[in-house]
Amino acid sequence: LHSRGEHCNKSAVGLPLANAQTGIPIFPGISRQLTTFLLHQIQKGVYHRALEEFKPKDQCFVSTASSGNSVTAFDISKLGGIWVFSFGFALLGIIATLVSKCSWSRKL
Repeated sequence: LHSRGEHCNKSAVGLPLANAQTGIPIFPGISRQLTTFLLHQIQKGVYHRALEEFKPKDQCFVSTASSGNSVTAFDISKLGGIWVFSFGFALLGIIATLVSKCSWSRKL
């Protein structure tokens, strides 16, 4: 997303929790030779050079520098909505529990 100049106020923190790996099926008769070839290419650095060459450029620095805006971290006003939402549902749960207990005790 940074390559499109979006979500510039977010950055990665820590390692990914999971990785999804994809691949292609290889005919068993040539899998050993192909694996050997690919490992040699990785050892020569071809794979890492290709990754760096085709890696999208980060547009966030360019867009914030040209517009004069600075990238800011999340503050309480940006995070307040989720807290109001969470505590609102917790309060509704407590009220529903109390109402159901009161109505249950009246039936007895």
